[in-house]
Amino acid sequence: MARIQSLEPAQAGSKAQELPAAAKKAIEEVVGKYIEGGRAADSSIMKLVFHENAQMSGPEKDGAFSGPIQALYDYVDSNGPAPGLEMRIVNITVSDERAASVVFHANHWHGKNYTDHFQLLKIDGTWKILSKIYSEL
Repeated sequence: MARIQSLEPAQAGSKAQELPAAAKKAIEEVVGKYIEGGRAADSSIMKLVFHENAQMSGPEKDGAFSGPIQALYDYVDSNGPAPGLEMRIVNITVSDERAASVVFHANHWHGKNYTDHFQLLKIDGTWKILSKIYSEL
């Protein structure tokens, strides 16, 4: 399991709730699987936590990229392991125990550092990532 450092959730408006410990742990495990897949260069690990219709977006040198999460899987599988990849969760916000947002830093991913924003939904009792927005630090 990925080593995770986590900060307490920020107050994000009147509908935000204090995250129950069990929900926080489950969401941290989702992000941990993402990092585990990156370290191992194995998208099959990541696929466990992404919704089948998940999307990914982020800035590119000629504008912005937005498309299916398959682009992430292709990158992970073709670029080799990143054993030094580290993660620090900056914020977890839950709106109604079924929707959550996570902001975290992923450092040392093939020499680059990223801030990732995940949007999650709890589907049939399991947290799934529906979208990922990344930005290089």
